[in-house]
Amino acid sequence: MTPAQSRDARALLRITQEKLAEMACLNVSTIEDFEGERRQLSAGAVASIQVALEAAGVIFVGGPESEMERRHMTRIVEHRSALPNGPVVEVHIRRDATADPAVFAYVNVNVFGQNPDPTAFPERLPPTDAFLQALAYAERAGITVVWVNDPGGHYPPEKRPVRDVSKP
Repeated sequence: MTPAQSRDARALLRITQEKLAEMACLNVSTIEDFEGERRQLSAGAVASIQVALEAAGVIFVGGPESEMERRHMTRIVEHRSALPNGPVVEVHIRRDATADPAVFAYVNVNVFGQNPDPTAFPERLPPTDAFLQALAYAERAGITVVWVNDPGGHYPPEKRPVRDVSKP
């Protein structure tokens, strides 16, 4: 993870350096120095920052680890109130006892003020597949937010992929 990614992820989450330091169990000066590119942090400190950002809903997607500085960040939001006024990839998770599988998902690409594109993802998918496809679509389209609409709690965050979705 790069200093620019840390700054951008904080902006997506709307948190301060102080809040990130608290979440990552680091000193504020460590975050300030890292994001200000004044010093190189240990791999453990950088990992702490990345884990804290991922736990808050940022997912790093894109190329291999060696290309980390070119990776795109997507914020996963659970509540409609957190959605921006731009394009959003929506993952809607439902349960239907008569369906196979019983828990399924469908994906919409939505730009506020316009109707969702019904052809983007026409079929029902297993939740993991839907989530991965939504993240991959967001990466390709440069969309920074994926909204998970799961009112029944059928696909909790601990089941969702939290790492690079481009790896096989």
